[in-house]
Amino acid sequence: MQAFPMRTVRRLAGVSMALSLLVAAGCDDDDDDPITPTPVATEIEATSGNNQTVTVSTAAAQPLVVTVRDQNDDPMANVTVTWATPTGGGTLSQTSTTTDANGMAQVTYTAGATAGAATVTASVTGITTPATFNLTVAAAAP
Repeated sequence: MQAFPMRTVRRLAGVSMALSLLVAAGCDDDDDDPITPTPVATEIEATSGNNQTVTVSTAAAQPLVVTVRDQNDDPMANVTVTWATPTGGGTLSQTSTTTDANGMAQVTYTAGATAGAATVTASVTGITTPATFNLTVAAAAP
């Protein structure tokens, strides 16, 4: 049987101790650590600007504002919102915006040249139902 020098035995003991500590540190039997899911946009709602009356060919007095929230009902920043005018015509200041730190995004609506009802929708990828703004376009005063 071969004898190892004491210096080698001490080094091996130190390496063995270090490996044991690393293995022990990597083992976590604490199963009640919460797992935080990645936030996902689950809701978009019309926050302000709905049900306005706008004179033909003029901008609405209030911007159209939406709020995007995640599965925990927390506002989501940096989410792309796509805006459209499916009925009634008119134009939007932008067709795509990004939510701010409060989960809000906004556009300005300018009515078309024809009086009547108009709608504006705001959509987010992954959310089935868009936020809808109902507007009344009124004829200009004589």
